[in-house]
Amino acid sequence: MFSSSTPVPVVVRSTSVFHLLYGFANASGKGFGSTIQSSNGIRYRIGLNPSNWKEFENSLNALVTEGELGNLNNSIVFLNTDNSTVERCVYKETSSSRKLIDLVVKLKLLEVKYSCKLYISHVSGKRMI
Repeated sequence: MFSSSTPVPVVVRSTSVFHLLYGFANASGKGFGSTIQSSNGIRYRIGLNPSNWKEFENSLNALVTEGELGNLNNSIVFLNTDNSTVERCVYKETSSSRKLIDLVVKLKLLEVKYSCKLYISHVSGKRMI
């Protein structure tokens, strides 16, 4: 993040949007899953997950995949999770957990790398079902 000798541009308000992505991510018990909807359709991931703290990582991995596919360039992304801790960490940009801070940094680097704006929103688990 600090490797450049000049400040890195950060998207605050987009003047144009090429992609609008809307997704949900969840991890509970031993499973995880995410869906991302864009003009290219709906992409999903499901699998086994050994711990609940990986919910944030699950959301981040879904976004990393979208970035690698070229879907985050100049985009606005609304990603929903039923984990209020993930939402708090992203907007406060802090946590008592070093693992969560590392994920916040990776998320912010995605925004810089792909010139996108990521919004993480808390949605109740009942609503996601």
